Amino acid sequence: MPKIPTFESQARPTAEVGAVKASFQVPLTNDLFSKAQTALTDYYVKEKEEEAKLKSIDYQNKALPKLYEVYDKYKNNPFPSEAADGFNKEATEVINNFINENLSNENKFVQRAVSTKLGANLTQLNLATIKSSRDAMEKNSERVDKDWDSGLVSKMGTIPDYIESGQAYNESAEYVNNKYMGDPYTKKIKLDEKFKTIDTFAMIKDSKSSEQFLQKLKENPDLYKNADLNLKSQLIFQAQENANKGISNTNVDNILDNKLGIYAEGGQVPNMDGQTIKKKDLEEGMNRKALSKNYTPYQVVELSISNATPVPLYKSVLNGGYSNISDTGKKEITRQGLEYYRIFKNQNGFNVLKSDYQIDKQTLESYSRMDFSMNVLKETFDSAFSRELQIKSKPESFKFLNVSDKNVDSQFSKIDMPGLFLGDIQNVQSTKYILRNIANIYYKAGGSESDSLIAAKEFIEENYRMDLFNQIVPKDNSLPEYHDAAIKAYIKKLYDEKRINVEKHKLDEIIPDYYNIGEFSNLQGFTLRNKKTNEAISIGATNALGDFDEEIYDSSRLTLKDIRTKVYPLTEDARYKDWVIKYDGLRTAKKRISDLSKPVVESGFGKPKDFDFPEK
Repeated sequence: MPKIPTFESQARPTAEVGAVKASFQVPLTNDLFSKAQTALTDYYVKEKEEEAKLKSIDYQNKALPKLYEVYDKYKNNPFPSEAADGFNKEATEVINNFINENLSNENKFVQRAVSTKLGANLTQLNLATIKSSRDAMEKNSERVDKDWDSGLVSKMGTIPDYIESGQAYNESAEYVNNKYMGDPYTKKIKLDEKFKTIDTFAMIKDSKSSEQFLQKLKENPDLYKNADLNLKSQLIFQAQENANKGISNTNVDNILDNKLGIYAEGGQVPNMDGQTIKKKDLEEGMNRKALSKNYTPYQVVELSISNATPVPLYKSVLNGGYSNISDTGKKEITRQGLEYYRIFKNQNGFNVLKSDYQIDKQTLESYSRMDFSMNVLKETFDSAFSRELQIKSKPESFKFLNVSDKNVDSQFSKIDMPGLFLGDIQNVQSTKYILRNIANIYYKAGGSESDSLIAAKEFIEENYRMDLFNQIVPKDNSLPEYHDAAIKAYIKKLYDEKRINVEKHKLDEIIPDYYNIGEFSNLQGFTLRNKKTNEAISIGATNALGDFDEEIYDSSRLTLKDIRTKVYPLTEDARYKDWVIKYDGLRTAKKRISDLSKPVVESGFGKPKDFDFPEK
């Protein structure tokens, strides 16, 4: 702080005083003269002081911005003593420089007034600096706490048994005791916060394994006692939901692994709640397998075909691959779709692609052409893709690329497969239709007519079979081995019940007539017909159960779903028996979860009811 100048009066009364005329004479004594001089001096001083006050305000307003600059520099310093010393030193220097630069021509009255006023400002701003610095220190103290808490969480997540051993609690207590030693109230609050953090972390971590989490709570209801009660209740409820969901998912996974998906939708293999498993449940199960490292794409496709259940992820790629055959499309997506197509092709999965995946005819034909171009014609993928782009953008240029009927007949006679005798084939025209369709697809892919017909014949030999009714039908790995036998048994049952006109048709003349068989290996159902007369056979009525004289009619057209749910003799399937064993085990596990009732919160957490879990 600048030295306040000492005021020394230099004023004196003038030596020449004018005469005073009066009606009487007052003797001029020394005492009277002294009093007059003092009064005049006091008046002069007061006048100068008033002038100094006015000027000091102007000077103060001019100096304050510089003082506030120093204040702003130190106010956020989190160390109060350092902030106060620094501010006082720089602010004093600012004041001294200001006085020297601006008040050298002013009298001492002004210098002293400005110095006094700025000195008061210095004191006020110094106190404000200390207060602001202490606030900053408090905020930084909170940051230190948060940093310590972050370290605590990191240790809980990385050090084995850090919580279980009690180390997390001990270190937290030591930290709080040292920091808030003289403040028991704050120490209690901070310690509760630290213990709540520990218990909440442990509770959330443990809840990720639902069944183990519930088991721990059953064994020790006071576990996580410092955690938030509402969060604790929510996690318990969620764990129960997840555990039951996990058991249901395991049941679905077992159904898919045992290749029983075709029965699930018919309600013959129920979910854990006794309800019918939905198609969506099976599809989610297939997605889980597609994302799992435990299954290869080939294995996933095998299960997809056997369960007649699409993998939504694969379906998206198959459809996306065809959609990306364009000038701006992404070839890699098409390449990936082609790879999935080939996996299905190698496993006789065309029927599933058409009926269950609902992949349209154009998409399947496109993949078939590219596959032919690359495997038979030995073209590159880019070349096959380029031709598909031409076919897609200018279909009229390829419209008339069709093989001749004569050459189709010639190639048909060369078909060779187990159990095939050309004279016994019951669906010759349907098979020729398939042969022609496939050959035309290959013909448009750039092959010669001869190469296309030979490849179409080989396609039929690899992907079709002779059934028990002497018909050439697609190989379909989604159907059980006893598919043909089951249909024979179903026809005999209808015949024995006389729901078929037995006078008009003989049992060995009745065969299933698969419809849509020529639509690129699509087998979606059948009707019955007489193989000698080619006459369609209707199925008669059965007497209704109940008190009413009503009749129930079965449709003479059975869809693939009807075949799966009405025709197949489920109880003869060994896969079903294996699933039943696993189902019973999951039902026991579900009971273990339901036995753990949600604790009733009365005061604190409360105690759950006692239950004894059955042995695993």
